[in-house]
Amino acid sequence: MATWASTRFAALGTNCLIRVRGTADEMRDTLEAARSRVTSIHDEMSIFDPSSAVSRLNDAAGTGWTSVPDDVVHVLARGRELGETTGGAFDVTVAPLAALWKPCIRRGCVPTPREVDRARRGVGWGHVRLDEAAHEVAIDAGTSIDLGGIAKGFAADEVVRILRERGVSDALVDLGGSITVLGSPEETGPWRVGIQNPLAPTGASATQVLVRDVSVVTSGTNERFFMRDGRRYHHVVDPSTGWPSRTGLLGVTVIARDALAADALATAILVASAQRGVGWVRALGLEAVLIFEDGGIVSTAPLDVELDPR
Repeated sequence: MATWASTRFAALGTNCLIRVRGTADEMRDTLEAARSRVTSIHDEMSIFDPSSAVSRLNDAAGTGWTSVPDDVVHVLARGRELGETTGGAFDVTVAPLAALWKPCIRRGCVPTPREVDRARRGVGWGHVRLDEAAHEVAIDAGTSIDLGGIAKGFAADEVVRILRERGVSDALVDLGGSITVLGSPEETGPWRVGIQNPLAPTGASATQVLVRDVSVVTSGTNERFFMRDGRRYHHVVDPSTGWPSRTGLLGVTVIARDALAADALATAILVASAQRGVGWVRALGLEAVLIFEDGGIVSTAPLDVELDPR
């Protein structure tokens, strides 16, 4: 039986696990390098850490250009690209709306249309200027950045880069809702990754995918929501309206070798619609599994990904 070494730690608002084939002594430096990279991304991009680069950028809104690290420039540029791909359904400037809705969802109250409209004024890439060469960003007053929708995907991609550079061919990277696998869990055969059933307790799978060398990224509306007058209010907010999305979707899983893109697209499909989402993943050569409010499951007929429905 194969020997595996692992490290567990908290970062990016979740519990992280990196597991690689090899002994603890052989893999100690590799696991530490991977862990350190994830925590450095957390330190740069967490909006809950007032000293992070993103927090400092938000504090400087309306004051002109702010220098930011390479990682933040890169992730902002990718966020802009994916925002264009999804017609604005994915938007890193949705932070003012998220800040409005978060306490409302916790308390079970609905903000007024006026409050929503006020928060929406700062949302959109028109309020952001990015100078990639100078590593500087300027955002308008009332605008704030939240990279939480793609930071975990970027971190997963960085872990994979580190593991491959150090010769690791079999690994599992679990960053809470973002699963990346390399190689095989045994001598042969694919990894079996469960997709959360949004209508069941955490850990219960609605279906499974059998995969190799890809990321399986899930976004859902099932954990943070409340019901009011027959309407479901959840934390995934449509930047174009300021209100929680109403697409009939409870969960979206995107399967791709690019974890950052999968991270963004999973959220964007929840915001937009199943039809538009299927179009995006097909155009990009990716795969997706969509779970609807009535419990129905639709996949994009994957070619190199085996779906194992239960």
